[in-house]
Amino acid sequence: MQLRHHILATLSVVLSAFAVTPVAAQANAGYPSKPVTLVVPYAPGGGADAIARVVGQELTQAIGQPVIIQNKPGGATNIASALVAKAAPDGYTLMLVTIAFAANQGLFSKPGYDTKDFAPIAQLATIPGVLTVKDAEATRTFGDLVKLVRGSPGKIAFGTTGVGAGPSLACELMRSKGDLPFLNVPYQGSAKLMTDLLGAQVPVACDTVAVQLPFIKQGKVTALAVLGPSRTSLLPGVPSITELGFKDSAADGWAGIVAPSATPDAVVARLNRELNKIIQRPDIHKKLGELGFDPVTKTPQEFRAWIASEVDRWKQLAKLAGLKPE
Repeated sequence: MQLRHHILATLSVVLSAFAVTPVAAQANAGYPSKPVTLVVPYAPGGGADAIARVVGQELTQAIGQPVIIQNKPGGATNIASALVAKAAPDGYTLMLVTIAFAANQGLFSKPGYDTKDFAPIAQLATIPGVLTVKDAEATRTFGDLVKLVRGSPGKIAFGTTGVGAGPSLACELMRSKGDLPFLNVPYQGSAKLMTDLLGAQVPVACDTVAVQLPFIKQGKVTALAVLGPSRTSLLPGVPSITELGFKDSAADGWAGIVAPSATPDAVVARLNRELNKIIQRPDIHKKLGELGFDPVTKTPQEFRAWIASEVDRWKQLAKLAGLKPE
């Protein structure tokens, strides 16, 4: 009798497990059934916001539900990351992440989240940065700027978009290692930084090509150096800091989309397929290129491995450069 009860109990558990599968599959098949929020941990007007809006508009058409952009700047992106990490893992709260998402694991002792708290969905692009000046008469080349800064340590202000941004990280590495002793003036977003650069309130800016390209083309600011390891096709005549002797400080930014950990694999796979299709479209590829982005596609597994490698890289760089976690 006991054996019979044991067999029936075991069979009941097994059958109930199989019974859940169609329900879960049906729920995933119906995704999305309501608007999806895409959190952007930056203020409106910057490079991350630009790519989020381009991709968000196209994703709205692809999934048949509105993708609502929600800007949550502050805390070097840590505030938004901590909030999204705790959101329901149902595919209705996504976040656009950049290099800061990984770098902050080495720059902050308590960032408020771990990258393992998230399900990587898709990488969208790499984001080259560029160093620009308003007064091209005093600093015609990057070499001129280096001489000027070294001649007045801690006095020449460089406007950056705060801790964790790719261009800011490149400039901060140069400063912290003693190669370029400028005064760092962090801004909460690109809009205010560019306003102050154009108004000569800050003489130098480290920001993305995406943000600065229109002003460079209009001749309002002068590009002295690309802040990544190589030149960008958008500014072919501008040397990279690697060429200029600052190889260890080079840092290209990047952008991608993640969801809270435990988001169903089927939802992650659906979003990855849709996002990759969007990025691979010739018109979107061209549009992102014109905005200063180099489009990229990855599987969720490839993006997860990329994030892990970036976390390791920035933890090591932070130690080598003497950047103390905040």
